[in-house]
Amino acid sequence: MDRNTKLVEVSHVAMFTGFQHDPKAVCDLAHAHGALVYADIASALITFAMKDARPVQERLKRAGVNARIGRNFIRLSPSVFNDMADIDRLLEALGG
Repeated sequence: MDRNTKLVEVSHVAMFTGFQHDPKAVCDLAHAHGALVYADIASALITFAMKDARPVQERLKRAGVNARIGRNFIRLSPSVFNDMADIDRLLEALGG
């Protein structure tokens, strides 16, 4: 980052590793160089990593849980797509 940097994009939480950036440190550094910051806070999702998510997929579907299912992960966003009833159904389905 230098005086030519105009915009710094950062995800608050890395989806697969869970690494959390320090937003104040990123903003301080960017602003010291005159750059703006775009922080993707929608990535602050709950991600369950697993060897094979397919067996859980059907239980979540039957429970009516809105989730993104990958081969080896389940991803949800309680603050955006889900409510507390979804979380209760999720926990019940995961307990399976």
